[in-house]
Amino acid sequence: MTLQAGGARSSGGHFPVPAMTLRQLRTEFEQELFGSVIPFWERHSWDREHGGFWNCLDRRGNVFDVTKYGWLQGRETWLFSKLYRTVERRPEWLAMAKSG
Repeated sequence: MTLQAGGARSSGGHFPVPAMTLRQLRTEFEQELFGSVIPFWERHSWDREHGGFWNCLDRRGNVFDVTKYGWLQGRETWLFSKLYRTVERRPEWLAMAKSG
């Protein structure tokens, strides 16, 4: 199924999704991403001492395993590079990308 303005399509037919709903969803997702998700990873995942990113974190941001998996190193390096290049040139995002 794909969402698009005016409706959602699936192989089974057309399910109308009003354009306003899509705009509301986009706003909601952006608010959650920039208000909660990214700040959590900025505060807790970045290993400022040794570089890279912690990924075994509990909901409070405490590291419960010091293993740094390669997939997350690449994902956060890409994420903070992309944020720096396309959203805002925040020095901390560039430093985090270079740390990965």
